[in-house]
Amino acid sequence: MEVAMARQVAIGIGVSRVDRLPVLQGVESGVADFFRWARDQGFEVHSFTDSDGRLVTTDDLKRYVEELVTTRDVQKLFVFFAGHGVSTDLVEDNWLLSRAGTNHDEAISVARSAEYARNCGIPHVAFFGDACRTPPVGFQLGMRGATIFPYLAVRNGVRVRVDRFFATRPGERAFEQVPDDVRSEAFGIFSRLLVAALEGRVPEVVTPIDDGKLPFAVQAHPLGEYLDEQVPRESYRLLAVQQTPDYRAESAWSPHVISWLPGPGQPPAVGVPSAARPSRRGGTTGSRPPDMSQADDDTLSRFLEEERGRRLDETFDRIRNVVLGSSGLAGLTVVGGTASRVLVTGGRADVAEEPEGWHIAGPQHGSATALIEIERADRASDWLAAALFPGLSGTAVLGPHGVEQLIYSPVFAEHDTVPEPPHSIVMALALFEEGMFSPDDKDVQSAVFDRFDPVVAVLTAVEYARRGRPDLVLDLIDHFVNGGRVVPYDLVLFAGQDLDDLHIPVVPDFPMTTRGWVLAETALVGEKAFKAARPYLTPSLWTAFSAAPLPVMQALVGQVETEAGAVDHFRA
Repeated sequence: MEVAMARQVAIGIGVSRVDRLPVLQGVESGVADFFRWARDQGFEVHSFTDSDGRLVTTDDLKRYVEELVTTRDVQKLFVFFAGHGVSTDLVEDNWLLSRAGTNHDEAISVARSAEYARNCGIPHVAFFGDACRTPPVGFQLGMRGATIFPYLAVRNGVRVRVDRFFATRPGERAFEQVPDDVRSEAFGIFSRLLVAALEGRVPEVVTPIDDGKLPFAVQAHPLGEYLDEQVPRESYRLLAVQQTPDYRAESAWSPHVISWLPGPGQPPAVGVPSAARPSRRGGTTGSRPPDMSQADDDTLSRFLEEERGRRLDETFDRIRNVVLGSSGLAGLTVVGGTASRVLVTGGRADVAEEPEGWHIAGPQHGSATALIEIERADRASDWLAAALFPGLSGTAVLGPHGVEQLIYSPVFAEHDTVPEPPHSIVMALALFEEGMFSPDDKDVQSAVFDRFDPVVAVLTAVEYARRGRPDLVLDLIDHFVNGGRVVPYDLVLFAGQDLDDLHIPVVPDFPMTTRGWVLAETALVGEKAFKAARPYLTPSLWTAFSAAPLPVMQALVGQVETEAGAVDHFRA
């Protein structure tokens, strides 16, 4: 017998204290404001906070969420978090719980929790995170966090919609205010604006709904667009800091809304005394933009638009210069590190030191998977994973935690002069780096459908998967296959397909992205080799390993190895 779903549940998680990190002042007010709205909406509320000295743990959260999933009578489940956060790559966020300073399991993996939520049978799930998304440092290195949703497949015919609203973009900080150093008045900028919109105090977010529970509602996309516009305004106006939110909205009427309202209310009064002091939710202090506290709305809008344009132009030029400075040879050039060993599968390849960096040549025909050991002066060596695509010249720019930039462009070694790199590919990568990436952008579409760019295709597949549209990822796969191209392995993962059912050429033999390793249970290399390598993944977008034993890396590529600079390299 099918049980009618009627319950609405809101979970509020507030963690102001994490070992080795500053105490946050506005966490308690954020959870309280969220609960005030949730109760008015008829939600059951359940609090997990450290306000009374208790520890907030993954075990407690898992136990409660599993109880909600197994009862099978919940219609909406909204999870709000205020506290410290880090992003181990551009798609993997971790919300830090009380003991995260000494135990990596005591953090919430938002991406994995969202993916597990898709099987929970609850029609509408939403995550709201007022936390930093800065790169990990010190004790945070290697953090993966835990999922708070159980690994259950509830077969009730419900397609789960998962919305995600973040206070800031990947790699950046979120801020709270402590007016006149009075803790009781502290609040997070994102939380304050979020609740004001949910309560209907922002008329432009409120939409009339025909045949709804109430005449008006706040829906996910208008809410995200409002926060996109207003959070940067208020952070500049009130604190002269940069904070740009991020959202992934899947739900839409009918029947999903975020908040039901009898009618549109009044705009919120968000102002605070001029003596307010900014406080970070993790991360370090960066450069401060000019004080815009006295600017009118039009001036502030123009300033923000100019800032976005300036950053995008700078990023575009930097990526373009990387391509122009590359070798143009087929294979992959590694910039920013010394290659001490290369392992390869799928054919013959050579390695040589070029002026631009260490170059790994691909096979004459087909594709290949490579692992490049990078010497590190301050720690054990890292291993960079690479896909060698036929006819493409790849460049991997290394940073502290792996590959910061991965770019493929057409081979141009036969030309006397270096050709201008494809504008669409460079712009698509710049848009991604600046948090403006959309599969609907004309440059992104051109990079994928005209240029068959593997990196932009993977980034597009990530976005489609976030929207709950694996069918569009399947279209990408068909496009690559029909164009006679090798398919990036991650497209198969984000499409939710079994590779054995597709019978298509893919590369590499395991996921290109760390996110892919989270989704996959095994890979072409086999379950044993796959699971042995996974614990050594580094916190980066593109697959890399730290301090991994040589036999583990050899198992990923069939135990073919050479020393950089040797003769008769790589014979599979």
